[in-house]
Amino acid sequence: MGHYLLIKGYDDAQGVFITNDSYLGEDRAYAYDDIDTFWQHFNYVYITLYPTNREEELNAILGEDADEQQNIARAFALARAEAIADNADAFAWFNMGTNLVMQGKYADAATAYDQARAIGLPWRMMWYQFGMFEAYYQMQRYDDMLDLAVSNLNDGGGQYVEETYYYAGLARIGQGDLDRARVQFDNALRFNPNFTPAQVALDSIGR
Repeated sequence: MGHYLLIKGYDDAQGVFITNDSYLGEDRAYAYDDIDTFWQHFNYVYITLYPTNREEELNAILGEDADEQQNIARAFALARAEAIADNADAFAWFNMGTNLVMQGKYADAATAYDQARAIGLPWRMMWYQFGMFEAYYQMQRYDDMLDLAVSNLNDGGGQYVEETYYYAGLARIGQGDLDRARVQFDNALRFNPNFTPAQVALDSIGR
């Protein structure tokens, strides 16, 4: 089950991070290796929390990664290296796809995602990360988008993910089925009235 992890300290002697886990509770220790293993599943994404008066210090720590595009390029290089080391690493291929989407390289992203799917991904994968939807949308692979959405809706939890309905709606627009697209956008907004992309998409096709 994916959930947020707040890293608030570390102990090099024991090789652990001290964390607050939004699902499992506070003051939990995780081994460095465990963090690396499960962090990969989410493309090593992190959010930095800092007081504004320490931004210069933060940028010094991040170095080149303080630049967003450089950060994405480095993340792609890491994922590619992991795929080269283990061609059957589905997460490495998935992460390559995600970083390629952020670079606007949708054809290459779709190819990487295809490889990840062929290897096999956890069934909850599309609850949390939506780059595959976006890559297929940009490549006009609407049937594949609907396959992903249906899988989400049938897996026992994806119906609580507004992006499921949103991307299904975009796929229906791509197929020229505006009535069914409206239904999907309404579903997204019914679940989350603040999900702006669904409202924008709905406004674009009207009632």
